[in-house]
Amino acid sequence: MNVLFTPKVHKYAKRLIRILYEEGYFDIFGKGMKYASFKKSRYTTWYVFFKTYEENGKTIYLVRYIANNHTIAQYL
Repeated sequence: MNVLFTPKVHKYAKRLIRILYEEGYFDIFGKGMKYASFKKSRYTTWYVFFKTYEENGKTIYLVRYIANNHTIAQYL
């Protein structure tokens, strides 16, 4: 699988990751966590926090937490 980003998105993501890291956001749900966001509507974005593992040549996604911007707004 390949995921490509435009330079503008890449710059934004790097800045967001740095801010979230500095604010201690990644410590909330465990070390090595990644997340994906899904915009449901103009007002609601869902966040899925997960870890990835490799096993027998397959990538395994372990979902650790699901929340939306209404429930985790204090961390955004």
